[in-house]
Amino acid sequence: MSPDNRTGAVLGPLPPRDKWLAGSTIASLALVVAAGVISPVAAAAQSLGERVSASSGPSGVVDACTDVSQLGGNDNCKRGATGPTGPTGPTGAQGVPGTPGGPTGPTGGLGPTGPAGPAGAGGTTAYWGPLVSVPAGGSTQSTAQCPSGQEAVSGGWYTPNAGVVPGISWRTTTATPDDSWQVVGDNPTRSTKRIQAIAYCSP
Repeated sequence: MSPDNRTGAVLGPLPPRDKWLAGSTIASLALVVAAGVISPVAAAAQSLGERVSASSGPSGVVDACTDVSQLGGNDNCKRGATGPTGPTGPTGAQGVPGTPGGPTGPTGGLGPTGPAGPAGAGGTTAYWGPLVSVPAGGSTQSTAQCPSGQEAVSGGWYTPNAGVVPGISWRTTTATPDDSWQVVGDNPTRSTKRIQAIAYCSP
């Protein structure tokens, strides 16, 4: 058929195919909405290829992160990279010290007695002086002398009668320094008494 024999379209030139398809889609959606089959929000979402989240709020706002939406191949719910860890905070203040120690315990018992020490060098020997008479109301002395080379380290007296008392009891010198012990007996009674000195001598 020759191009010259073509008959012109009565309706005029047709619009491009993509515009025609879009117009048909909008017209179809308008009919579905008018019939009450689907809500305007759902119709708009289906026309753009989105899935409406089942958790949409009562206001009709869709939470894009509750149900993933694909717009141009991009995921709206993707999150950015995790940031670096922050620096460590300063050390806290020192706590309050605990309660002080308990009371002191009781004193322990005495330990065992230690062993006896070694014996001293040499002992002492008692030497007696003369047993002298002491007249009533008077005084008499008695002296006990140590052997040569020894000295009196202590001394005392002896009396066989009650009533006589020693007035003086001390260490004296006879032949060598501190070689004797002397006692002076006082008799306050009315009868004669006797007294005797004792010297404890050591080399």
